[in-house]
Amino acid sequence: MTKEPGAQRHATATEGGGSIDLSQRQAEILALVAEGLQNKEIAYRLGISEATVKAHISKAIQLTGCRNRIGLAFLWMQQTGRLLP
Repeated sequence: MTKEPGAQRHATATEGGGSIDLSQRQAEILALVAEGLQNKEIAYRLGISEATVKAHISKAIQLTGCRNRIGLAFLWMQQTGRLLP
């Protein structure tokens, strides 16, 4: 994955145990997904469009190999220590 100029990265792990880089925005959105917020709520809270939220979630699913947003939320909670492995 290429880094955008000035974009901060946040490392996390995939379901398979490898590591990936998520953008700070993707990490922020994953945290809100893990809180149970829907795309529309995330968009409102972050001041971005719902389509942008969907794009970030889709990219994070692709990068992590998760099957859906539930798997993504579960993975995020594990990696942030909110859920035991």
